[in-house]
Amino acid sequence: MRITRLSKSFLLISAIALLAILLRLAAIVLSDTLDAPPQYDGLEYDLLARNLLAGAGYTLDGLPTAHRTPVYPAFLALVYALFGHAYAAVRIAQAILGGITAVLGYILARKVYGHRVGLFVALGLALYPHLIYTATVFYSENIFIPLFIGLNILLVEATKRPTLPVLVASGLVLGVGALTRPNLFTFLPLIFLWAWALSPARHALKYACIIAVAALLVMGTWAVRNSLAFGTPVGASRYSFPLIPFLLMWWGVAFWGLWDRLFRKRAHPSSA
Repeated sequence: MRITRLSKSFLLISAIALLAILLRLAAIVLSDTLDAPPQYDGLEYDLLARNLLAGAGYTLDGLPTAHRTPVYPAFLALVYALFGHAYAAVRIAQAILGGITAVLGYILARKVYGHRVGLFVALGLALYPHLIYTATVFYSENIFIPLFIGLNILLVEATKRPTLPVLVASGLVLGVGALTRPNLFTFLPLIFLWAWALSPARHALKYACIIAVAALLVMGTWAVRNSLAFGTPVGASRYSFPLIPFLLMWWGVAFWGLWDRLFRKRAHPSSA
């Protein structure tokens, strides 16, 4: 039976995803880390996950903490809840996430540049040594990278089809990503510049605000938890508030650009 073009594409991307998973599993086995306890940042992530499962809340040494953002510890807690406190299960799950990352990279590149470039991007993500290494350690990048690629897929889709579900989904993924790696919080003002550059002026602010509100609902929920736990304003983590001056600068630039685009033409109509 003749293989259709769609079936061939599916087989190719499936093969690349499988290659990504197998390379990561091989790295885990060859580095003798399958059941090894986590080190460095992973020690805190592991303890936070175990405290969550034990009903002790998001704590370290019996005290509330905002030192780490919650998404990666929640991922570990989910794996532990399903498979027990097994470090091997975490690393296998992270290897599978590596395969998912390759597929997401293909989807993003295909939307922008086409099928062939998508395959090269997927292959690059599958073979990239640092991403292979990351699957062997307890780092939040294992969750953050697929989330970030997924966010960009949604934003590309929103440029073509800015429906409410796509815009809200973009904001929710942005919020979850910022609760995985808080430096993504600085990406939020850029949403306004993206909308300003790619959308009709009369819709730009509306689209950007929908994304921003959805993202802030996610991030704000955690910020409220932190502020209640510590009795003082705390953002996504203890390190969030030093970003505020930078964010205010970007918000000023973004809103100035939108204001200029929306209202300058009214003040100076063209003579066409």
